[in-house]
Amino acid sequence: SSQARYQYHIFWRQLIAHAVTHIHPFRVMFVQRFLPIASTRMTKPSPLRLLTSYLTRHHYGYDAPSLQTQHQFLSSSIQASENHKGIRILYGSQTGTAQLFAHQLADVLEDEGVDDVTIIRLDKEPPNEILTPGRLHLLLTSCAGKGEPPDNARKFYDWVTADPSAKLSENVKFAVFGLGNQAAHPNNYNVVGKRLDARLGELGGHRVKELVLGDDGGCIEGDFDEWMDGISKEIVTAITANSPEYLD
Repeated sequence: SSQARYQYHIFWRQLIAHAVTHIHPFRVMFVQRFLPIASTRMTKPSPLRLLTSYLTRHHYGYDAPSLQTQHQFLSSSIQASENHKGIRILYGSQTGTAQLFAHQLADVLEDEGVDDVTIIRLDKEPPNEILTPGRLHLLLTSCAGKGEPPDNARKFYDWVTADPSAKLSENVKFAVFGLGNQAAHPNNYNVVGKRLDARLGELGGHRVKELVLGDDGGCIEGDFDEWMDGISKEIVTAITANSPEYLD
């Protein structure tokens, strides 16, 4: 049932949050070594694989070599075209959900053979340097409090929405997934994602997919899965077809 599925995701979200706080890097290496290869054959990463990937990136900043080796067992591999400049997954997160989703999305794309996928927290680079011409940007951001951006997305949000000097090249491609809670904040539901999506288009960016809103008052994991499935398939199709819609 949808309720059971929701509780399942909540359990793993809490487990990963606990692991990030308490697991030592050497234990991460242990999990990597004994991760079943079969988990990489799934269309979506298993919670165990997501945990391993997240902890590896968190402590070391790169994918585990064992996971990269396991990718060779996939039946299909996508070769990046000369126009594929890379994909940047950007996230702003207050409680960690958008961050976990960002890593899950990266895993799915890499499992499909997509090269050069980078995860970037929105406060890790100057706001005017995050959006790079020639690259596709997949932005995941939540709402904090009553319609406020997450702390680690504040500078980027202010630059996009309020800085008169902000401007984007038409070659900056983007898609936004917003995280909010309609029941808890009906008057400010997902306003951060809505404003960023609208403003990025106004500044000259090219929207490759319409804004999608995830509702934590329902089953936000289901909302995200649907968005992730759709956009990952479109990206793979675009790369194999050398389509300028997502690339170039």
